[in-house]
Amino acid sequence: MMLKVAPPLNVSDQSLDAFIRALADVLEAVHSSKRFWQDALELAGRAIKV
Repeated sequence: MMLKVAPPLNVSDQSLDAFIRALADVLEAVHSSKRFWQDALELAGRAIKV
């Protein structure tokens, strides 16, 4: 997974902290999902067979 983030040049510490907390919550939910790992392993398997 690749995530590209381009925050504004002027950002408050509060906004940045809120973004980081939200991002951590989303990543935790995605990585703890069984479906995420099934998809990742399937893609890796296809890449190896190429």
